[in-house]
Formats: sequence, structure tokens, C-alpha cells
Amino acid sequence: MKLVKMIAAGMVVGTVGMSAMGVSADEIRDGQTEAEVTVAGGELTFSNVLPKIEFAKVTLDGKDQTVQQTATNELGINDYRGVTTAWDLQVKEQAAVEGEKTFSDQGMIIKLNPTLNNTAGTALDITDENKTVATGSRFENTVGLNASLDVPKDVTAATYTTQLEWTLKNTKKKKKKK
Repeated sequence: MKLVKMIAAGMVVGTVGMSAMGVSADEIRDGQTEAEVTVAGGELTFSNVLPKIEFAKVTLDGKDQTVQQTATNELGINDYRGVTTAWDLQVKEQAAVEGEKTFSDQGMIIKLNPTLNNTAGTALDITDENKTVATGSRFENTVGLNASLDVPKDVTAATYTTQLEWTLKNTKKKKKKK
């Protein structure tokens, strides 16, 4: 029995000794792992386009008049392209459908005093040519229109409508950081 205990004790000591011989505390082991991800750009889109801009009622009185929009009018633009270049928002009055006249055909001019994310932009008159309303960049943007309408004194009494065409366009410009 003593012999069996001594053999067993010798086997344990030998095993511990053998396993300790394979590792040295002085050895340093380095390894590297590469991590990779592909990020795809999203879209440049409208999140909100106004169905209508309504102006205050005009009562002709022999004078040219300017009336304001009757509600807050905003466009929403989302830019998830993942690029540093900007975008332009442009607007123009569409050509009249046969038999109808546009606002500008009647001498009425829609004026915008736009804001981009509550920062004032440059005022403009809407015509039949594209005009830049705002230039912006990444993520969620709100363009306030602050529209008014110039109505000449000699316009014929009627209800008028016109169509505005909004265009979002990529630019090569980089948006200035504030």
C-alpha cells in the first residue's frame, strides 16, 4: 500500500513538473486581429413636403398689397448619405397647365425669407427658374419658408393656384462648419 501511494505521489509531482516545463514567464506572445466594417451611405430625401401654402385673403382696395402665409410652412430634409458635401434645395414655379395662368402670369410674386434649422437665409422671389432656397448637410434639417405674396392692385378678383416644384440636388460644396 505504501508503494502505491509513493508511485501515485511521484506521478503527481512528475505531471506538475512536466507541465511547468512548457511555459516560461520570460516569453512574450503577440497577436493581431483585424476588424473591418463597410458603411453604406443612405439617402438624401424629403421627410416633409408641404401640400399647400395658403395666404391671407386679399380684398382689392386700389393699392398693391403684400399678404403673409396663414400657417407655419416648413420642409423637412434628411441627409444620411454619409458624405461631407452639401445639398441645395431649389424651387421654381411650374409652367401653367393649358388654359390656366401661374401666379407670376397674374403679376403676383411669391417671396420666401427662408431659414435653415432656425438660421436666416437669403430672401428670394420664386419665378419659373430654379432658385436655391437653402444649402445644407448631414442629418435632419428643417427649412422654414416664411412666405409672402405680392399682389398687384390691378389683378382680377378670383381664386388662384400655382404649383411649386422642389428639387434636392447634390453639390460639390462642403458645408461650412459653425
